[in-house]
Amino acid sequence: MCGTLSAAWPTLRRSSPRTRPGRCIPSCSEPKDGPPLPSARAEAEAVAGFLPGSTVLIDSAATADAIEAGLHDHPIAHFACHGRAVAATEHPDVGGLVLSKGNGLFVPTFVRNLRTTNAQLAFLSACDTAGPNPTLLDEPLNLASAFHLAGFRGVIGTLWHTADSTETAETVYATLTARGTRPPDTAQAASALTETLRRTRDAYLAVPTRWAAHIHLPCLTNRKRFTRPM
Repeated sequence: MCGTLSAAWPTLRRSSPRTRPGRCIPSCSEPKDGPPLPSARAEAEAVAGFLPGSTVLIDSAATADAIEAGLHDHPIAHFACHGRAVAATEHPDVGGLVLSKGNGLFVPTFVRNLRTTNAQLAFLSACDTAGPNPTLLDEPLNLASAFHLAGFRGVIGTLWHTADSTETAETVYATLTARGTRPPDTAQAASALTETLRRTRDAYLAVPTRWAAHIHLPCLTNRKRFTRPM
């Protein structure tokens, strides 16, 4: 719980989440570890289509330095890549967002130390980004909590492995931007994700792995914006 409280302080003096343009969208279709992700590039390009002015970093361009600069400059960050779960308190950086060959991992300690001032929404479209450590179920030791510590008001993450698909991300951003006709209202990210997952659930009721992995984690100051029960 101390991680959530620490993340709340930097957001208290921040402006409305509607105001600043620019988005950082790293994507790795050819990761350093793990199978290729054919949909990662398509997802990054689709998200950028809803968010004019985005900085899109594909494969070798998605270096840790480029991502760090993007996170400082842009209030929205969308990652389309492999994720590796954080599994131990002693070595938390064995987990992270898997970048392309030669670029390594984007690890939790690096993320949380960024302390961005413009951050609004981080969408971690990768596996195992919000799941708890199996030995410390009451501790927020994961990538999503690291992005909270970096200053992001809201974080969308996953509890387990997810399909290589653009569907969830495209639908969420279509909702936030009224299909690209207005700037994204990131304060509505929780409700946009909920409605997206409800539609997917109704279409694939017997396959919960298609719709139950994604969750929205609000900052403490956004207590009223918790995702409604499904």
